[in-house]
Amino acid sequence: MEDYEEKRFQEFRNECIIFTKNREKAVIEKWLEKIGYTEPVGYACSLSDREMTIYTTRPGVLIGKAGNSVKEFEAMLTEEFCGIWNVKFVEIRGDFVNIK
Repeated sequence: MEDYEEKRFQEFRNECIIFTKNREKAVIEKWLEKIGYTEPVGYACSLSDREMTIYTTRPGVLIGKAGNSVKEFEAMLTEEFCGIWNVKFVEIRGDFVNIK
């Protein structure tokens, strides 16, 4: 009986993680579309700390004039996940290679 309960718990946990990642991705995609940014970005999210780190080659474009774009993104995160969110940017320098 314990093995079954543990297995069900792990399955449920996995479903929750996938659901949350899909929500995070949807919010980021909606924001990028809204500001007209088409280059790829990476991200790391900490729900417990309410912090999102965006990895990009052009952080200034994502931050926007006077920080308006990032403020809008923080508001979107607050609406989707509640609480006050902090967004940080990490600039990626160099070129990208796609190895298949």
